[in-house]
Amino acid sequence: MTPAVASRFGTADVDYVEPPAAEPFAEPEPARGRGRWVVAAVITVVAVVAALLGGRAWGASGRTTVWVTSHDIAAGQRIAAADVSRISVRQPPAGARGLPSPVGSVAGRTLPAGALVTRADLLGPGVPARSAGSVLLGAALDAGDVPTTLMVGDDVTVLSLPASTPGQPSRDLARLLVADVQVVDVEAAGSVIVATLAVPPSYANQIATLSAQHRLALVLLHHS
Repeated sequence: MTPAVASRFGTADVDYVEPPAAEPFAEPEPARGRGRWVVAAVITVVAVVAALLGGRAWGASGRTTVWVTSHDIAAGQRIAAADVSRISVRQPPAGARGLPSPVGSVAGRTLPAGALVTRADLLGPGVPARSAGSVLLGAALDAGDVPTTLMVGDDVTVLSLPASTPGQPSRDLARLLVADVQVVDVEAAGSVIVATLAVPPSYANQIATLSAQHRLALVLLHHS
C-alpha cells in the first residue's frame, strides 16, 4: 500500500489486494460439427436424386415396344392397321421382341383380342390371305400323296383316293374333291405330312374323314 493510501485509511496495517487482471476476449470456435452435418445432408440428397433419375432411366430403357391385337383376328386373315396396336412392356417373349409391324401379314392362327403378336403367329411374307368364307382344316397325308415342293401359300387341288383292300388293288380312280385350296401351313411328322388347308366349309367334314382314312392327295396348281 502506498503512503498516500495508508494515510487516508489512517493505518499502515491495511493489506492491499491487487484486483484480478481481466481475461482477454476469446473468439467463439467455429461450429465444426454443424458444418459436417450440412455436408453429409447435401451428399445424401444428391445420392437420392441420382438414384431416382437412374431408376427412371433404367425403367425407360428396360421396356420394349410390342404389338397386340385390338380385337379378334381369324386365322388366315390379313392383318390391317386397325387390327393391332403398339404397347410398351417389360420382358416380352423372345418372339415378340424386335417384331416389325405385322400389318400386311397373314395370321397363321386365330388371335383373340389383346393377344401379344409373335413371329410364330404370322405366316411367311408373300403368303396370300385365305379366301373369304373358308375354314382352316388340318389334313394328314402320306408323304407320297403330297408334292415334295409343297410350300405355305401354294394353291392345290384336293383329291379323294379310292378305298383299298389289303392284297387287292383298287380299280377305282382318284376323284377331284376341291379344285382350288390354299395351303396355310405345312409340317412333316415322319412319313406323314400335316397340311393346314383353307377349305370351303361344305367340304370340311368330308376332307376330315378322308384324312383320317389316309385317302387324301394334293396336286400342286402353282406356288405363291
